[in-house]
Amino acid sequence: MELWAISDIQVGFKENWNALQQLRPHPDAALVLAGDVGETTAQLAATLDVVTPRFARVVWCPGNHELWQIKPDAKRGVAKYDELVETCRKRGV
Repeated sequence: MELWAISDIQVGFKENWNALQQLRPHPDAALVLAGDVGETTAQLAATLDVVTPRFARVVWCPGNHELWQIKPDAKRGVAKYDELVETCRKRGV
């Protein structure tokens, strides 16, 4: 099995999101998303929805951009991490 890894894709930037959409399928490979996918749970979810059908297995590792929030009402720390993990688990990641 091949192993692919990408990080710091920051899908909140339109150009990066568009590039992710162009990622071709690798049905016999695993993908490691090694942090800084985006800044919100919604961005992580959208990214997973793009990559999980294209790889046999996806593994996610949080980066500081996933865990750090500047909005005062946003989840932080363990609560934010748990939310992100649940987002992954719902998609088999």
